[in-house]
Amino acid sequence: MSKYTLEVKLQAVKRYLTGNESYQTIAESIGVAKSQVITWVKLFEVQGEKG
Repeated sequence: MSKYTLEVKLQAVKRYLTGNESYQTIAESIGVAKSQVITWVKLFEVQGEKG
């Protein structure tokens, strides 16, 4: 089971894609590593919301 809900992940991805926040800022605000946010964004770009 994932520690973070799909909603949290999508919100983080959308925050990054708007261009107003960095990976680091988003990661710190939700308590994950920057690399995790990068992974979520890359999965979203390749697979869409189902990724």
